[in-house]
Formats: sequence, C-alpha cells, structure tokens
Amino acid sequence: MYIRQVLNNNVLLVEDSNHTEKLIWGRGIGFGNKRNQDYELKTSDKIYTMQNSNVHDEFMDQFNQLLQKVPYEYFKITSKIIDIAKNYTGNEYDDFLLITLTDHIYFSVGRMKDGIFIGNPFLNDLRVLYEKEFAASKAGLKYIEETSGLKIPDDEAGYIAIHLIESKIDHGNDSGVIKTEILLQRIEEISNLVSNKIKVNKNDVSYNRFLIHLKYLLVRWSLGSNAADELTDYELKLYNEMIKHDRRIRKTLNLVVNYFRDELNFDLDTSEKLYLALHIKRLFK
Repeated sequence: MYIRQVLNNNVLLVEDSNHTEKLIWGRGIGFGNKRNQDYELKTSDKIYTMQNSNVHDEFMDQFNQLLQKVPYEYFKITSKIIDIAKNYTGNEYDDFLLITLTDHIYFSVGRMKDGIFIGNPFLNDLRVLYEKEFAASKAGLKYIEETSGLKIPDDEAGYIAIHLIESKIDHGNDSGVIKTEILLQRIEEISNLVSNKIKVNKNDVSYNRFLIHLKYLLVRWSLGSNAADELTDYELKLYNEMIKHDRRIRKTLNLVVNYFRDELNFDLDTSEKLYLALHIKRLFK
C-alpha cells in the first residue's frame, strides 16, 4: 500500500496492491508522510474504500471541499455509521454518502449547539417502514454524542436514515416507488427552476443535499404520502421568521412548493416546507 496523496494532517489517500483507492484517517497520520511512500496500516486507522472509480474525480473534488471546513472526526463518525448500516441491512451504499451524510451531521450538530432543534415529521414512518435503516441510524447516534458532547434526539436518527435510504445502490423493486427516469426528470425540472432564478454552485455540497431532499419529497409524492403537519411552537416560529425576513428563501421556496402543487397535485405541508427552507437557506451561504 502506498500514499497517493496527503490530503491533510489527518487524512491520506492510498492505493493498495489491487489498485483500489482508500481513504484513511487518524489523528496526525499526515505528519512526516509523503506522496508515493509506502504506508503500513495502524490498528487505530479508519479506512473508507471507494466503490466506483468512474466518479473518482468528482468524489475527490467534493471530499476535499468538505474537508476544508469539517473536522476529520465527523468523517470517522459517518464511516462508522455506514459500516453499521451495511451490517444491519446487507446493503451497499453510494460513495457520495460519505460526503453528504458527513455534511449533514456536521451541520446538524452546529445547529443543535446553537440551540436549534428541528423535529422530524417523517419519524414514525421511517421507524416503521425502514426499520433496519432507522435502527442502524439510532445505533450511530452514540458516536455523534461522543464527539459533540450533545444528547442527540431520535429525530436525527430519522434524518440519517433518509440519507441511507436514498444512497442505497440497489433499490430493488420497491412497489409504487417512482421510476428513476421520472425521478431524474422531475429533479432536473425543479433544479432548473431554482437555478434560473438564483445563482447556485451546482458542485457545492449544499446543492447536492438540496437535490437529495427533493428526491425524498418526490418519493413521498409517488407513494401518495404526506408528513403529519405537526410542528412545535418553536419550529413554526423558526419557519415563519425565515420566510418573513429573507425574501430569497421565500421566493425560492415558493417556486418549489408551486411546482409540487401545480405540476404534481401535491401540497407540501408546513413541516415539509420548514426542512426544505433550511436546505434552501444553505444555498445562499
């Protein structure tokens, strides 16, 4: 195994004897190591193996982008959760789950440290319909708690489960779930609506997470399933303040809400609008 690139003081990109690239992280493993040197794994090293070499450049670009702002401990958390999910479900997951889920967890921890707690309107559905994914996500909460020092609510396990569900490589033949080509068409239409009105970076992690959330909403539409419109007073206040005080969020949210209503005959309730608005807010950062 040799080092292809020292990404930072705590993360290496290596290649093994089978020409398989792996990401390795551990505290201080970048110190003293150089490109093309041999590397011997340590028991404390955490390894993430990329599955699809066809998206290597895109993956590494987004990974490096996220690595500039997110401590490596969060990548370790995500990798651990993915391993747990594989054991619980028997599924394989898209390489980009490491990026999108790490970004989500880091963003959520930051939000909770600021005292902002968002309930998950899909929690009961996820607990029942995706039992294995939810159980794996709940098992992973302790690793987030150890790193953040926070008590993480079950709502977060629900959001992690959504990432697992949407990043599963083989969705099988789930009855009634939207067909891939229709899904992609709808996502492109909504994406074009948004990008025609506001300037967005389509290579940014926040934009990718926005698309993933659109995908989840479209799956709910295909199943004819709405979330229970039950917001706490705090969540309702947060939603109202966002759309009242930020014209950009309000206009962009209305574009998406109107698309679902006019094109799909599907009304997003306030709980769905809240989480969508949070994703839209990040597009402007």
